[in-house]
Amino acid sequence: GLNAQQIVLLGMLYERPRTHQELFENLRLRPQILGDILTSLQNRGVVIKNGDHYEVDLTEWAKRTKSKLAKKEEQLISQIGRLSVKLLYQCEECGRVYVNHRTVCGLCGSDVDPVERTSVLRPLVHQRHRAKRKVSKLSEMIK
Repeated sequence: GLNAQQIVLLGMLYERPRTHQELFENLRLRPQILGDILTSLQNRGVVIKNGDHYEVDLTEWAKRTKSKLAKKEEQLISQIGRLSVKLLYQCEECGRVYVNHRTVCGLCGSDVDPVERTSVLRPLVHQRHRAKRKVSKLSEMIK
């Protein structure tokens, strides 16, 4: 997440592009802190330096986020495929799911019982759909 200083700086840059000096005068931050914040936001892909001015440009951030979400969607598809053909067992306490039968959870030591496939797959399918919707929104944003 972003801290308060980063949010304020982003708000100022969202209003209009500003120079380093303008940001320094308006925010009254030490030069090192201001530099660190700008570097952090540039590394995240939300701020770019265009000549002397810094400005908000979410294109790079959208590309990175889209890539991460697409990778997550692929992982969820793989996980759904693996879990959809096996009998599933779930821990009573922590909820960890096992494909192979066992009586005790390896994570918390509680009992493991057979579980309906739909109760395990439904949340994964919903996560996949959320990721897919976000990817399509980010694709529109990049255009």
